[in-house]
Amino acid sequence: MPFAQGKLNLADRFTLKAGARYDWINVQVPDYDVLRVRKTDPQIHVSGGTLRYRNLSVNAGLTPQRTALIPSPTSPTPKASPSMT
Repeated sequence: MPFAQGKLNLADRFTLKAGARYDWINVQVPDYDVLRVRKTDPQIHVSGGTLRYRNLSVNAGLTPQRTALIPSPTSPTPKASPSMT
């Protein structure tokens, strides 16, 4: 499964993240008979086959960055300094 991903900062205001992945699967199942619980149960035959799956998945996201004007929720609140009277 080859993949690529990248991250780009845009003017210190946004982060763009993008990626792509290509999946391919080949499954081959032979013919078979289902096991019976009792000898009186009917015999069931299942025909096998081949499954081929191919898919390209892409994704992208744009995230705004915090600026000095927006305080972080974990940063302490500035305390008022005592005024001189």
